[in-house]
Amino acid sequence: MEKYQVFFAANNSYFMPMAVTIRSLIDHVNPVMKYELYIATDLDQLDQESRQKIGSMETENVSIAFVDSRRIDKRLNPNSRTVFNHISIDTFARFYIDQLIPAEKFVLYLDVDLLIKDDVGEIFAEALTKNQDDFLIAGVPMDSKYLNAGVILFNVERMTKQNVFNQLVDYAIKENIDDELALNSVIKKSSVRQLDHRWNCAPSDLSKLIWNPAIRNELWSRHKNKVLALQLTRAFQNPGIVHFLGSQKPWSYRMRALFPYQVVESFYQDWWEYYKRSPYYDAATYQKYLDQYAQTLSELAVDRAKLEKTSRVQRLTKKVKAGDFKSLWRSILRKIS
Repeated sequence: MEKYQVFFAANNSYFMPMAVTIRSLIDHVNPVMKYELYIATDLDQLDQESRQKIGSMETENVSIAFVDSRRIDKRLNPNSRTVFNHISIDTFARFYIDQLIPAEKFVLYLDVDLLIKDDVGEIFAEALTKNQDDFLIAGVPMDSKYLNAGVILFNVERMTKQNVFNQLVDYAIKENIDDELALNSVIKKSSVRQLDHRWNCAPSDLSKLIWNPAIRNELWSRHKNKVLALQLTRAFQNPGIVHFLGSQKPWSYRMRALFPYQVVESFYQDWWEYYKRSPYYDAATYQKYLDQYAQTLSELAVDRAKLEKTSRVQRLTKKVKAGDFKSLWRSILRKIS
């Protein structure tokens, strides 16, 4: 049986969303393949309850193991559990994959704020099309130049031979930057294999395409951006991974900004359905979500009514300015009849 290796990095405060990500991943695995999931964390801070909860999700073809992220501290910041102000030390564990786990040739790194909607094994297959493995990493670009680091397939064998992992750590320390910036700075574009956008669909990207006219117009104004816009649109029709970037996390209850469109609403609902099936399910937490969801829908209904009223006034004002009084009078008669 062939196997895929998947790597996570998280401290205790992110075990709940990570469990939801893992639950959704397990639901979409290929039953004839084996999946090895590794979680880098501070084992001193890992309590037995958390270990049991995460471990309870193991299946016949999905194993879960914890590895000690403390092994990476010395080179980054030996006196603190956080580095570079807001970045957790654990996020740099991906630069130590070759040391922390018995890595195969390729390892898939996943953030913990994801909703998996397809078999992640397909990422390996897509990156290795035509058996070409002459890349260091594979991922989804946020634009023509910048790669999002939330879903990254590492060519561990090649990166180890070329000493790239050590270069990433050294550069992050020298420039005082986070792991994503280090990846984009150290690894040349020619060494990056681009994955289909469906493997890293961010609801915030969808808002650019639909609800922000200024950004939408800019996206469609130039050929390269037009291609990107088309790729994003197609990706959201059949997403493989949904990535809740930024502050709009499902568990933060900050839903209103992204809810005017149904597809994003469905992503949040799906996340909470997987939460119900995770070992971290708590009835009170779920009820809080339901209450917040109802409040959000109520607020949006008021907003839509205001918008509709505003649009109606704007249309009438245009008619007055255009001297179209016959059409205006018909509109008034329809309103009072």
